[in-house]
Amino acid sequence: MSDSGKLLFFDDVQLWAKNNIVRKLGAPELVPEGTLLDPRTELSFAYPTVLPNINTGGWRCLYQGLLPGGTNASGDPSIVPGISQFAACVADSDDGISWIFPDLSESVPVSDRRIPNQVEPASLDMFGEWGPPYYDERAESPHERIKGFVCKGHGPQTGVKDSWIVTSPDGLAWAGDLNSARWHPYGSDPTVSAFWSDHRGSYVLVIRPNNGDRRIAVMETRDWKEFSSLELALWADALDPDLAEIYAMPSFPYGGMYIGLVWLYSVPPVGDEYGKFNAGRIDCQLAYSYDGLHWNRSLRNSFIPNTGPGEVGFGCILPSSMVVTDTEVRFYSCASRVEHAAYDESLGLNNGAILMHRMRIDGFVYFECPGGVSYLKTR
Repeated sequence: MSDSGKLLFFDDVQLWAKNNIVRKLGAPELVPEGTLLDPRTELSFAYPTVLPNINTGGWRCLYQGLLPGGTNASGDPSIVPGISQFAACVADSDDGISWIFPDLSESVPVSDRRIPNQVEPASLDMFGEWGPPYYDERAESPHERIKGFVCKGHGPQTGVKDSWIVTSPDGLAWAGDLNSARWHPYGSDPTVSAFWSDHRGSYVLVIRPNNGDRRIAVMETRDWKEFSSLELALWADALDPDLAEIYAMPSFPYGGMYIGLVWLYSVPPVGDEYGKFNAGRIDCQLAYSYDGLHWNRSLRNSFIPNTGPGEVGFGCILPSSMVVTDTEVRFYSCASRVEHAAYDESLGLNNGAILMHRMRIDGFVYFECPGGVSYLKTR
């Protein structure tokens, strides 16, 4: 049983007996009116985080958007035709459903501003991209309340990336640079997630072991300056589709345990030069942990499935933010119409969006009686 006293039915560890009961996954519902479309950026890999807006009492969404352009800041050709580098962006909402894009041109100085709702964790030349920022309620200084995990590549041929941390009190003003502590010893894609583990008395970072290595590792820190060694925690296994990989696993404390949103990358059986890096679809499954370090997979059904053909979310759906209100659990995802890195030039900036799903409290997994009499007995 979890520390909170809740029994969430992920497994049978705390059961003594059960009869005529079926374990099933919850099914978060799409909230169409919660869809965030940014007319100035492409959002397929936005990696949104929705967090409290300390200035208004509402909600703030931090995300990255691909800017129109044609080449990256380094001069390398963009993977997206007609699109250049990522920019860090902000949207605000009173209710976490309907969003506006604030014009920060006068209030938030940005040296290389391209769009009104852009913020600057680093200059565009240094920014690269970032993963879902972390809202740290335990931060000693309010100026370090929000952590942003930035990574910057050194060209497509090197496979090397720098990974550093920037901080902010509100998501608008940021501090930190390449001289700050690294959150990854080797460099990684920005598929990073952080949470506080009461069981470990530390912050846990859920990351890839290395750039392009699509497995899940964990690393701990207590001060955001020194980090433990990487430990492998989860990877695709024989129950997954052929050639599948775990792209990332944003993770969150919940009910005295920890919930992992597994991005399962199902790739086509191709043998060309792109291998597993081009095409393929991603949906969301569930994992869970009782201490934040050791993880188990749940049922292998989709928790947040892909949408229908032609819809945003058909190619990839990547939940990266979980918000628990008094009445429901909300999930915010970036999603795309087409498969991984297989952009349709005709779609322009309309390939992706940020989607919102909602679910009842404690609705991750449940037991169902298929008919007749059922019972269960706890320890």
